[in-house]
Amino acid sequence: MIDVHTHVVPLDLPFAGTSGDEWPRLERTGDSAVAYVGGQPFRSVDRSAWDPERRRQDMKEDGVARQVLSPMPELFCYWAAAKAADTYCRELNEWLGSQVGDDFDAFGIVPMQDPDLAAAALAQVKDLGLRGVEIGSNVNGEFLHSGAFHQVFAEADRLDLAVFIHPFHPHGFESVTGGPAASGVTFPNEIGFAMGSLIAEGVLAAFPTLRVCATHGAGSLGLLLPRLDRMWAMDPSFQERLPERPSAYARRIFVDLLVFAPDALAFVLAMVGHDQVVVGSDYPFMPDAPGAVLNELQSLSDTQRDRIREVNPLRLLNRQRDEPRP
Repeated sequence: MIDVHTHVVPLDLPFAGTSGDEWPRLERTGDSAVAYVGGQPFRSVDRSAWDPERRRQDMKEDGVARQVLSPMPELFCYWAAAKAADTYCRELNEWLGSQVGDDFDAFGIVPMQDPDLAAAALAQVKDLGLRGVEIGSNVNGEFLHSGAFHQVFAEADRLDLAVFIHPFHPHGFESVTGGPAASGVTFPNEIGFAMGSLIAEGVLAAFPTLRVCATHGAGSLGLLLPRLDRMWAMDPSFQERLPERPSAYARRIFVDLLVFAPDALAFVLAMVGHDQVVVGSDYPFMPDAPGAVLNELQSLSDTQRDRIREVNPLRLLNRQRDEPRP
């Protein structure tokens, strides 16, 4: 099984000799640490967040042959000055590249607050052997369907890098009591809005070969699509912008299965098809074993489970099953 949605928090933060509250840092005590963001404690993590040997132990217990590492989203540092953030991202990407091998692939990060720098930084992501780039669902409140980010998508497409989209600072998060409850309410709507807008505004139509993966089951996207299809059928200008109905573009994206219930997974599978769903666990931040919900969905065949566990992730990563490891 390949788990495409796992996070890391390197002990070496901050990178690039940076200092000050704008940069994340870890304060470690033995096998645990507190991640600070903006000078405030953000979350506690254990050594699985930074220790590859600990991760390998957990992978063996969970039947995971390979993890795709991506930085904890708060490490994006979209709020920082762009040139300093570019250096920071490049050094974090070098750390990720040092982890790639028999057990790990990785998605890098780029300074999306400056699309020119972000697009240029993708060459380093490619050169390091990383399989794609992780980006937030918005950048300091600016939506991904904004024309400002088209050059980033175009360069990722040219370099054959996957784009892994994660909910980030969703609207209304602070209005809900407690981080877990707030993420439960806002993450599905945030990623659903991001993906629905990329479809509706023609971004995915403009880049038909771009491999995009939506985390958290693409959230509310499945409930948006019937309405989007109906609006498309009613609006000639919408049809001019989008040659095919919106639901057709949804079936081109990869979606992880982090939806926590078999009925929800069945809904996601109906939305994008069995060839587009991949395992994603949010390790080490979620208690559920990777892919556990697959065992709860009795209607799946062995062939379909194999696709989700390995075949589809390999396609997302543009990796062959027997490809030599770096």
